[in-house]
Amino acid sequence: DLVIENQTALLFDPDDELSIYAILKKLLDEHERARHLAANAQDLIRRDHTVSRMVDNMLEIYRRAASPPAAAAPITSPASTVD
Repeated sequence: DLVIENQTALLFDPDDELSIYAILKKLLDEHERARHLAANAQDLIRRDHTVSRMVDNMLEIYRRAASPPAAAAPITSPASTVD
């Protein structure tokens, strides 16, 4: 959720050297685009990945792990008919 293509990062094929080269060249040639991607990434981290949010998420995980599993609804059979 940190890497959002064309908003916080540019993606490339890690197995393709030309793909990596093309992205790096694009970032070096387009300074404003590089600044925009960096600013978006910083904003995202400041907004969605604060220490208090991480603590809240961990506490929620602990609460779920500590709470008993939800009780299953009792199985009922169809009403029997008496002749």
